[in-house]
Amino acid sequence: MSNGARNYPMRMSKFSKLLFTIAVGALVCWWYQQQQPGAQSGAFIAFLDVGQGDAIYIRTSSGADVLIDGGPGRAVLERLPEVMAPGDTTIELMLLTHPDADHITGLVETAKRYTVKQIVTTALPATKPLHEELWQLIETQQIEHLVVAAGDHITLGPQDYVDILYPAADDPLATLETNDTSIIAEYHYQQAGDDLAVLLTGDAGAYVEEQLVSRQLLQDIDILKVGHHGSKTSSSQALLDAVQPELCVLSVGQDNQYGHPKPEILERLQPYCEIRRTDQEGNIIINLEIDE
Repeated sequence: MSNGARNYPMRMSKFSKLLFTIAVGALVCWWYQQQQPGAQSGAFIAFLDVGQGDAIYIRTSSGADVLIDGGPGRAVLERLPEVMAPGDTTIELMLLTHPDADHITGLVETAKRYTVKQIVTTALPATKPLHEELWQLIETQQIEHLVVAAGDHITLGPQDYVDILYPAADDPLATLETNDTSIIAEYHYQQAGDDLAVLLTGDAGAYVEEQLVSRQLLQDIDILKVGHHGSKTSSSQALLDAVQPELCVLSVGQDNQYGHPKPEILERLQPYCEIRRTDQEGNIIINLEIDE
């Protein structure tokens, strides 16, 4: 026989439901952000999948954003949010290796949409439309313009820097093929007594590689950005012997019209390094920090 008491199911108030919904939504948003490459902490380098061209992003030890070349078209605008911190629209340093369309186009598009604090180039005069457009953006947006040559040193953070190896201040850039005016730079990340070195070669050909060897500017490195997307004009035996890379990264478009990377270049690289390709993997992201 009932004693008159009734058991009622526990009900959430409207306010409690609202709080619960907000909490779940916040948790989902936090989880999603943690899955994005840009949300990862620490320094890393990313070879971006922009098709048949180069675009390299570096998150420095100080948290700054560096973009080296921008690839063809606007693909870089889709890739940058994948690696930059959510909501970040400032690029501290942008570097143009040379003004061919598959390197400069994305930089021009990025400079129109992001706040760029500094742009690094060679002293090569601007004679091509995209090159001239970049110069105009530097002027109208009052971007600091740093012209570099071999021997220059750019500090990026407390643990990383860039050394410019080529071109020399007296190299006759205006008389060279555009590819051979490419900035060649070494990026260094230092931690716990270790020095990770990345050689960035633009599209420079064997002529420039031989100049670097003869000028004794090369050393053993960890990562090589393979020159000119794996064209047979770059990645000479002399260069590979001098730098002894452990990892070789090819920035190359899938089924591109040039047949890059050339089979003979892949064969030449194989004894030296592990080979990774953006046309096969998409963005290639390499954590620079050592777990201690």
